[in-house]
Amino acid sequence: MLYNAPHTISTYNQGLDHFMLKLLPPLFCLLLAIAGTAQADLYSETQALFAAGNGDKAISQLEAAAKNNDPTAQALLGHAYETGNGVDKDIQKAFQLYTESAHSRDPFGQYYIAQAYALGRGTDTNLISAYLWSSLSSEQSSPVQEQTRQLQQDVASQLNPLQLEKAELLVEQLKTLYLE
Repeated sequence: MLYNAPHTISTYNQGLDHFMLKLLPPLFCLLLAIAGTAQADLYSETQALFAAGNGDKAISQLEAAAKNNDPTAQALLGHAYETGNGVDKDIQKAFQLYTESAHSRDPFGQYYIAQAYALGRGTDTNLISAYLWSSLSSEQSSPVQEQTRQLQQDVASQLNPLQLEKAELLVEQLKTLYLE
């Protein structure tokens, strides 16, 4: 029997097409769900540790995960620095951690940096930036989604119509960069 390379390649390509069209999207969704669950677990676990008076253990877990570039850990560690919960209060370090987290598409980091811009904590007050980051965060499922939507509404009420229009245009342009 002769080897039929074009037929073999065609069959391989059909199998690859089937994988890409049929199997890859559900697999990708499963991976996103697992990542979202891990994010919520880290949040719940560290909040429980803080509430139980085990702030040192919570900070240790967050620092280890943040060193491995975990954006949720960066955001939660930033919040600890902002509030002085388990660490010395350092607003500048908090803002730096929020920035790293937000740029990594994390809804916690995006929420916290939106708050920082809205209130001028660790940076100058910038309502358009606050609106932008709260809008991006509010579109992602997370334990802070409702708080983010409220922040977005509060900030929107402080913008004039032209500012709001420009902010919404920026949000649309940045969705591809900062949303998964």
